[in-house]
Amino acid sequence: MEGRTIVFFGDSGAELSLCLLKRRTSNPRILKITSPGGQASASMMSAYTIRAMGLSIVVDRYCNSSCANYLLPAAKSITVPEGSYVMVHGSVGPPEEMRAKIIETMMRESRLTRTEAEAQIGPSMRESTIAYEMQQNFKRDFNIRDNFYAQPTFREFPVGSVIVLRENGERTNMLVSATAVRACLPRVKVNSFWFPSSNEQKLEIVNRFSRSTIAFPVVNDPFGC
Repeated sequence: MEGRTIVFFGDSGAELSLCLLKRRTSNPRILKITSPGGQASASMMSAYTIRAMGLSIVVDRYCNSSCANYLLPAAKSITVPEGSYVMVHGSVGPPEEMRAKIIETMMRESRLTRTEAEAQIGPSMRESTIAYEMQQNFKRDFNIRDNFYAQPTFREFPVGSVIVLRENGERTNMLVSATAVRACLPRVKVNSFWFPSSNEQKLEIVNRFSRSTIAFPVVNDPFGC
């Protein structure tokens, strides 16, 4: 804790929730966070606490995955200093779509029969169904535009507002700009929000993802909500 700022590094789910509850009585105003993300349902619970506390978020280095999906929509305002970034790569999808994809992957990679794969994913699919229903309610509660959770299709964002990364030739991650965030999260105030503009800056960011390459040309990969 630095004055009225909570400085946090770690999981955006249960770990963050515990930290917030411990600091709640000190009347903090800012959450300065570095997070790779976390379990979806637990991160949504952290988000409700962030909203209840009226916290603004400052991204320190990175806010990825569930950190971006669920914590940023709950913030009073968002600030991304120079050199820091926000990355998304999808969310909890419709259960039947996820089920079909998981079964195909298990059959291909583990050489299971369809019956064997279906038997193994039973419990996890029940959890995914609950998480998906929770996410649908979360979207309504925070007025989140549909396409914020539509990755990795990466469609209809404002032109030039994202950088798409590829891993093994497939689109897997996306760095978002202030323009994309404003389009998707209209209730959140966006303050200064650094986004790599030169090729040098883009390559420096992508080098942090050892197996990824930038999908050029960025300007032709529009995204919007």
